Amino acid sequence: MTLIDLTPDDAPLIGEIIADAFADDPVNLWILKNKRAMRAHYTDLARYVYLRDGFGHRMPDNSGGTMWLPPGVHEKAGMMGMLTMMTHMIRFAGVEGLRRGMRFGNVVQPKHPREPHYYLHAIGVCPGRQGRGIGKQLMTPVLARADAEGMPCYLESSKEVNVAIYQTFGFEVVEEVEAVPGCPPIWTMWREGRG
Repeated sequence: MTLIDLTPDDAPLIGEIIADAFADDPVNLWILKNKRAMRAHYTDLARYVYLRDGFGHRMPDNSGGTMWLPPGVHEKAGMMGMLTMMTHMIRFAGVEGLRRGMRFGNVVQPKHPREPHYYLHAIGVCPGRQGRGIGKQLMTPVLARADAEGMPCYLESSKEVNVAIYQTFGFEVVEEVEAVPGCPPIWTMWREGRG
């Protein structure tokens, strides 16, 4: 199956795909508390960061998708994006959700590697379709591109069960991070380029 490149107009679609896939994600549930908040959050991230400055793909049947940043590009939403994301966070997750998200980001963001790399912000496969190789189809083309360029890749896994899956693609755990007391851990993971 050929992947479809996402465009900025696809922000609501990838927001929905990721929210569906992350509906049981421990960290997202701790910060955002509900799927409506996740949908708004990932739609905003797609609109103001990943589909503006990065790229993403989806399966033709919308069963899964990704959001990436290329080497040298950093996660910056701009003033309008930040205001919109904060407004949506308060609306759908409350002031406490905004506080949890900011506390989480203040710990995790500095752990992001400084050297150039491809950053996989999100990969999601819709429930009921997981375990059928869709994640592999979504991941493989960008890893091949990174390898051709001799470029490493980085991600943060918010589900322990996914760590072993990412390891099959060559990612290694850098650190297990408990960002905030009470927040489930995340695993920062790095994959050297194989070019």
